[in-house]
Amino acid sequence: MSTTTHVTLLSSDNYLADGTNEGQQDYSRPGIADHIFGLPLEDAVRLSKISATTGVPAVISRCIEYLDIMGVEEVGLYRVPGSTSNVARLKAMFDHGNAPQNPHDVATLLKLYFRELPSPVIPSDTMLIFNNIDFSDAKPQYHQKLKDALGLLPLENYILLGTLCHHLSNLADYENCTKMNISNLGLIF
Repeated sequence: MSTTTHVTLLSSDNYLADGTNEGQQDYSRPGIADHIFGLPLEDAVRLSKISATTGVPAVISRCIEYLDIMGVEEVGLYRVPGSTSNVARLKAMFDHGNAPQNPHDVATLLKLYFRELPSPVIPSDTMLIFNNIDFSDAKPQYHQKLKDALGLLPLENYILLGTLCHHLSNLADYENCTKMNISNLGLIF
């Protein structure tokens, strides 16, 4: 089921009184990266965050905002791929400050962003700690171990992981429409 609501991923509400776009790249200045995809997470956050209180790159914020509104009724969201040519076009648009409009394309773009990060959201040394948590332990014990492992993540990674988990949890609430339960969504990511 599709909805006719129009939502854009980049909006004019990010512009400051002086006409600059808070958190967005100014490509007219020499030395500024001409892309966000493939940058280390901390650089992407610094160069493209939407506001001072946002700790994730603009592409993540905008894709999730869009999908939380436009993607909640899309069957197979994240499982059904977007058009390769559309995703490539959208990637270029995002790298240059424009916005995509199709939920499957946006979901594929979001997955592509994660794939192109030069290092994983959960670094391998921390992943070993996560993998060694015994969830058959008593609840307070594995909760503390999980909390301790999360505390080892760099701040940008921690915020990004929390943002993604919140988004996937939100989508799981629409499982009847999307046919994507939390297990399916977790498997994809």
